[in-house]
Amino acid sequence: MNHIHTFSRQLWKAIQDRDVESFLMMTYNNARFVHMGITFTRDQEAEVIKEGRILYQKIEFEAEDIQKMDSTWIVLNKIKLEAVVNGNVVTNPFVVTEVYIEKDGALHCASLSFTKITY
Repeated sequence: MNHIHTFSRQLWKAIQDRDVESFLMMTYNNARFVHMGITFTRDQEAEVIKEGRILYQKIEFEAEDIQKMDSTWIVLNKIKLEAVVNGNVVTNPFVVTEVYIEKDGALHCASLSFTKITY
């Protein structure tokens, strides 16, 4: 399970660092990214990252649950995210559902879905 934890954190780092090349290598071509009220394809998400429309400034990981089903990994990360969205600093608590597929020893992200929660 440690390799999935590490891969997940590497994906978050690529997003936070606006490292589009790494992001693209770690995700499926047909991956989906669900934010509050909008769903992006992988290419749309890459553009959001590249253009800095959402800048992930601080990510606090509060809890993590990892489950494996055949070649699919489901990671639930409870996070507190500080980001700049359209020029405004916002802080939100989320549970992010991350779906990874492992094939021939390689992992790729199939989906990230943000669910806003209350404390």
